[in-house]
Amino acid sequence: MQMISGACSRRLTALLALASVGYAASTTTPSAQRAPLLTVTSPQAGAQLNGQSLLAEIQIQPEAIRNTLAAVLNGKDITGQFAVKAPCRGAVCTETALLTQADGLIKGQNVLRLRIKGWGANTTRARVVFAWTPGNPTGVNDGDVTELPQPNYNFTTLTPGGYRSTGEPWFQISSNGLHGVTRTYPAQPPMCGGRGYTYTLVQIDRNNLNEVATTCLNTPDVDAALKAVPSTQFAVFGTNSTYNADWQNLNTLPIGGTDFRGNAPSAEVPYGYMVLGIGKAPYGVAMESYNTGYEVNETSLTQIQGALTRNGHSLFDYHPVDYITYSIDGPNKRATFDGQRFTVPSAVPTTGFWVFPFTRNTFAPLAGTQGVVYDATKAADLTAMNTLLSNLTWRQMAVVIGWGKQPGLSLPQSLNPLVTTLASMGVPYTTIQQMTTDQSAMAALVTPDPTVAIALPNRRVPFSMTPSENGQTGQLVGSLGRDKYYLYRSMYTAQADLSSSSPIDASFLKTIWLPNSTWPMMHSTSRVNAYKYLSNRILHVVWPDKLPAGPTDDIRYIYTSAGASLLTKVNPDADPAFTYPVGGTYTNPDTGESYVFTESDLSGVAKQLRAEFTALAQVLPFLGTSTTGANLLGRLIENDNAWMPAWVTSNTIILNQSPWVNQSGPIGFSFDDLVYQSSALTPNQAAMGNPLFAPIEGMLGELVIAVGSTGAMDVNNSGVPTAGYAANTTIKDFVFNYVTWVGNADRAYDQIMDLAVSDWNRLQILSQAIKSKWFLDDYTVLDHSPTLQLGANRFFYTTFMRTYYSHDAYWFTSTTDPLKVGSMKEECSFGSCTPQCRGVYTDSPSPNSSTAFSSFPPNGKYDLFQIATPIKDNESKLMTVQTPGADLGLMLFGTEQANGQFAMPKDVWFTMGALPVRSGADSPQYGYGGCVLP
Repeated sequence: MQMISGACSRRLTALLALASVGYAASTTTPSAQRAPLLTVTSPQAGAQLNGQSLLAEIQIQPEAIRNTLAAVLNGKDITGQFAVKAPCRGAVCTETALLTQADGLIKGQNVLRLRIKGWGANTTRARVVFAWTPGNPTGVNDGDVTELPQPNYNFTTLTPGGYRSTGEPWFQISSNGLHGVTRTYPAQPPMCGGRGYTYTLVQIDRNNLNEVATTCLNTPDVDAALKAVPSTQFAVFGTNSTYNADWQNLNTLPIGGTDFRGNAPSAEVPYGYMVLGIGKAPYGVAMESYNTGYEVNETSLTQIQGALTRNGHSLFDYHPVDYITYSIDGPNKRATFDGQRFTVPSAVPTTGFWVFPFTRNTFAPLAGTQGVVYDATKAADLTAMNTLLSNLTWRQMAVVIGWGKQPGLSLPQSLNPLVTTLASMGVPYTTIQQMTTDQSAMAALVTPDPTVAIALPNRRVPFSMTPSENGQTGQLVGSLGRDKYYLYRSMYTAQADLSSSSPIDASFLKTIWLPNSTWPMMHSTSRVNAYKYLSNRILHVVWPDKLPAGPTDDIRYIYTSAGASLLTKVNPDADPAFTYPVGGTYTNPDTGESYVFTESDLSGVAKQLRAEFTALAQVLPFLGTSTTGANLLGRLIENDNAWMPAWVTSNTIILNQSPWVNQSGPIGFSFDDLVYQSSALTPNQAAMGNPLFAPIEGMLGELVIAVGSTGAMDVNNSGVPTAGYAANTTIKDFVFNYVTWVGNADRAYDQIMDLAVSDWNRLQILSQAIKSKWFLDDYTVLDHSPTLQLGANRFFYTTFMRTYYSHDAYWFTSTTDPLKVGSMKEECSFGSCTPQCRGVYTDSPSPNSSTAFSSFPPNGKYDLFQIATPIKDNESKLMTVQTPGADLGLMLFGTEQANGQFAMPKDVWFTMGALPVRSGADSPQYGYGGCVLP
């Protein structure tokens, strides 16, 4: 076992202190009850300020390590701007920084984020969102910020099918906050379609969501218009109603969309088209929705719904909503999507398949309402099943469940097109051959979309089968979400025990991305006035000396600030300080506004606020937004004792000490993908069926996925999200790029926290889950770590091995000895002897057998699969192919997970293309005697 280097660990800790600053939280354990190490005294959250500069002031406790302070303003490091105001001498230290636009201060909403570490594992993060307007030397503002900042907004398409150009707005952006607004766009709708224009472009400021411009466009003008959009603006672009896209000339790459030019004419190209992009964004950032020639019903017409969340640069990002939770139960032949159960539609054969196809746009069933059952013993049924799957388009997906022995699929891959079709969608070649008993079962959710990667060995394509050597159950739970084309794909999947009373719970993604809804008890003037009265009174009772910045009539405004934890002890329905005022009228002492309301409305609003405060008392300590709670992301990924720093450190040592590793060699690797894969399809025996641990397994996995999918994964620290980036480019930059990723993840966590507490549906559901099924303490997090490390290792080393190794398959008439592959022997016949290859290479691996370093008795042409380095001295008697050392092979394929072995599923790894297969001139060939490829 590798030991973690102290020097490497200290370097990682120091880098993390700088990279990760964020939400007001202490990452101690809940039992520690420590005070925050750092307090921001100016500016206050919600403050509206103006002037030529801004004075920031913080107070640092003596227990803090002052040189670990890190401060970021709108994504710009300003740590060096802070200086000690007066000598500290062991007391509380006050530090100030005079900030200007040169330091990153911007007109509109600003985000200041700080972090400091203390002795032990104590860390405090702080975040302040405030508004600032620059003023001239005489103190006169050059513009006012009129709207209070809201943490997130709904984005809603009002006219599916395109902008109608009839005076109706196209879409709206709305908030559920008391002082939030609902805006429709375009504000003054132009008659684009009515004047013969194909497209409309609406530009929106990402800081304040103001409409910047609306332009009617035809094809010749589109490219220049999209290229002119700056990175600080959203670009909503699409076809006008009754117009089809000129897709042969359509290119939305300048705003993060797709270049459709050069596509062959087909029913798959855009007809109606809509994209929500960002100026200068890379490919994959934009959300694109379009209907094809066969998607013409109202629900499938082009439209985008979603959420806008504020990132660390004080700019809004987009994220889709309407997630779907699902389970697929192979042994019991059923699937459930958002609580709706689907089962086989007819009597089932002893051995068979059930195929249940859906559209990925609307998730509506195809081929009837319950799918099609096939008898696996009948060739005609298997042919029909292959036809159905082969005819699926990339905009469709299907549940595939199989059961029993599979005699109809025992033919070799080359003679069985159904096996090949299933394999192309992510079902391993060897699956059917392993279904040898009446109790065998498989479950899969597949699509022919090539962008839904088969990321081995933890496949993004959800798949499970039983019996299995690596803990699969034939049962899956997970979440479906929208990809960049507004089509559903699996975002999280786990092996599950659906017979358990407490199965793995996969509801977090659906909950956290619920759209904002109207807060309860706010549907009349009297109730709103009662809410304003209670808000003002609560603010004065909780903060009697100095009110927090922001509105004095909206207590929910505090929910996303550091002061939210102070509300958890307030009882607005029982405390005499909040009784009904005489005459039912109250005057706000801060604004002079009068509120009139009934006693019954006051009672109803008070009970609702009590319920919200009770929910905050559950959610804040759990997720880590109070000083007494532990930042859950930190405990999982960032802190010194979390699984990921230990994983990075130990693997850095392994890779640095490996003679076959090129430290400067490129490697396509994303920490974002690593975190996803660490929790996806990794069987965890401790989780499955454990009434305490199993439900939280899904929540923890989906939390790290939510952090990576907020849109804030900004590798360039520019405020523009980066889709699918490979953060690690070389082994020597491994630690540095991990720290870069942590900084992105920490900023993204802020958005998740804001979402959790800024809507009653989300807050209530999370609170109930925490009380009823999400049991969590430090021991649970530690129990979760081995699962995450196993998944991370499987994914990383599969990706890493692609850089240094290839995949060889050998053909022989009897068992090939791995130790003699590539060697020569004399074949003599009738006195004539000819050198022959002991192993003859082919680039077509077989499903019939697979192993790392030993062979199986041949069940077909190929009896050996092998990992090998580049060939030396090809086409000569001296030709050599190096295989990995036994230590690496044992680490990859050994089954003793407790000893750090990864238990890679060899049948999948070797037959599904985890490594590239050599072909052509790169193939092993032996020049002596003309021994070449078969």
